[in-house]
Amino acid sequence: QQVKLSVIARLVSYGLTCVALLVFRSRKQAPPPRFKAPAGAIIAILALALAGWLLSNIEWRDALDSAIAAALGLLIFFAYKFRARRPSSAPSSS
Repeated sequence: QQVKLSVIARLVSYGLTCVALLVFRSRKQAPPPRFKAPAGAIIAILALALAGWLLSNIEWRDALDSAIAAALGLLIFFAYKFRARRPSSAPSSS
């Protein structure tokens, strides 16, 4: 079960990376790239299609488990971020 969650998370992150590559390459204000792979956009589109195809073959239960795990992770992340941003009410010891 944990392996399935890991695979789904990796496929989603790879897919989002491919989308980001396409979006950033299309921006006019972006600085010139230091490295540009030949056929980078084509490879990104093919990789995105492959990740989408693989994700379309997962079971609904595994997708639901992955969504719940991602939601819990985001909840914990934002809870810690909110807690770190609040000023401490404890008096300083100086």
